Amino acid sequence: MHEVGEELWEEYLTARLEVLLPQGERVELRNCGSEFFGATSAVVLTAWNPMGQEASFADNELKNAELAQDLANLEIDFLPCVGFSIDASYQEVGFIAFDLDEQEALRLLGKYHQIGYYYVSGRRVECVLGESNFRSDVKALSDK
Repeated sequence: MHEVGEELWEEYLTARLEVLLPQGERVELRNCGSEFFGATSAVVLTAWNPMGQEASFADNELKNAELAQDLANLEIDFLPCVGFSIDASYQEVGFIAFDLDEQEALRLLGKYHQIGYYYVSGRRVECVLGESNFRSDVKALSDK
């Protein structure tokens, strides 16, 4: 199993996740949850920086394009999503996929060598470590 240090885990739990709406607006996922999109649940995942190893922008964009095609092939709704560190010094681009089966999310996680993903059900947002399925609620904005 890929070990996630305490500092990195804290980054995951305090990340700001912004969904990019088709009309150009952004919404903070913790402020709206999956119901805002008419979905029962959603999964936020990315293909950037496999296993936490920094890759070039071009490689990250190429892998994310492949992930977008995989999501399109599943015939589910998805939108771009950007994750930011609490101080906005770091960001990763990914997708929020609506009503995506968690087993399918785990398959994609493995394919793109990612450590974890975010699972959204109603107003609850959890960070999930893929290999262990360890889950923890993402901290509320007021907790940061």
